[in-house]
Amino acid sequence: MSGSVARKGQDAARRGRSLRSKLLVAFLALSLLPLIAATSIAFVVGYTALHQGTVSALEQTVELQAQALDSWIAERRQDMETVADTARVRSMEPAQVADALNQYHQMWGTYETMFVAGPDGMTIYNTDQITVSVADRAYFKQAMQGQLVVSDPVISKGTGNVIVAIAAPIRDKDKIVGVA
Repeated sequence: MSGSVARKGQDAARRGRSLRSKLLVAFLALSLLPLIAATSIAFVVGYTALHQGTVSALEQTVELQAQALDSWIAERRQDMETVADTARVRSMEPAQVADALNQYHQMWGTYETMFVAGPDGMTIYNTDQITVSVADRAYFKQAMQGQLVVSDPVISKGTGNVIVAIAAPIRDKDKIVGVA
């Protein structure tokens, strides 16, 4: 009989430990589930805020870069209008054109090269000292029709580099006599 009492005591102890284990697991689950949920929500909210902040900062950077590029192009367009409107350039005399272009090219320091082309597309003077024909270039054709042009990127005939040409018509009275 003493063996059966011992077994009953052991069974009760096991049930007590089992009940304690079950309660411990239940309390852990009840406390960990909200913690996991709160952590997950905080992660999603934080990730969303960080993502939106990054996108917003990138959009602002792109906008500022676009404004800077627009301003830079506007300045270059103004430069070419100035060159094309200079009396020395309008004369289309090679020595006078060379003097004006060398002066502006050195003063501005922005351009890879500057040139003036006659109505046939041949350069009258080029700061690279190279004679090329730009008659086939869209920017030349548009400038000869009276438009101030900012070209798409093209390969420079003089240097082989990728460039963006800014071309202005050169007018003598009401006649277009060339392109700067």
